Amino acid sequence: MPRIRTVKPDFWKSEALSELPPETHMLACALLNYSDDEGYFNANPRLVAAECCPLRELSVSVPDSLNHLVKIGYIRLGIGEDGKAYGHIINFLEHQFINRPSESKISVLEIVWDVTSTAHGILTEPSMLERKGKERKGKEQSKKEFDLAFADFWSLYLKKVGKGQAEKAFKSSLKITSLNQIMEGLARYNEANATTEQKYIKHPATWLNGKCWLDEYETAPQMLSAKEQKDLMTRKMAEKGLN
Repeated sequence: MPRIRTVKPDFWKSEALSELPPETHMLACALLNYSDDEGYFNANPRLVAAECCPLRELSVSVPDSLNHLVKIGYIRLGIGEDGKAYGHIINFLEHQFINRPSESKISVLEIVWDVTSTAHGILTEPSMLERKGKERKGKEQSKKEFDLAFADFWSLYLKKVGKGQAEKAFKSSLKITSLNQIMEGLARYNEANATTEQKYIKHPATWLNGKCWLDEYETAPQMLSAKEQKDLMTRKMAEKGLN
């Protein structure tokens, strides 16, 4: 059932969305109404079309529009343990305030999220026999991809404590954001804390649970050498006519 959502003015000024076809931009907005209270939705193209654009003759197909949105990181697509295609608006909870939200029935499913920049295979409709045959393989592949992603995160994190808690927090974080956002946020954190003492570095689980991949950091001012400080002082004195 469609839901009332908030659309911020910046949505229409998004450079990434504005570079897409107008119908795809409109679909991105419609998905906010179509998705549940945690940003998850059934990604069957026919259902998406029926709920989001029931009266339009589209020049851009729903599968193509969904793949455009995957490419810019607006949504991710995957196959659930029931063989159905599902989608997730990655930053949904950062932009929507839901009064008395209903628990998502999709977020609790085991979903194999596609990690490529396109997801055409997810939006096709294989036979039930093919789905069952691929289900086990998909779960194994998903576990392997998660293990590799966490290994990369752990190897780069500056403070290696509480690995078990960090792994749980990492898995939970991937339900609400993308791997790219986590790793980009970690790169900023590492750069800002390259010379920070270990005791002041956050535990990895704390960093993840606090959504610290969203944090921004001021660039530390560059230290001047004694000669550079003297030259700077001379220039300032010259500007004031004191030399």
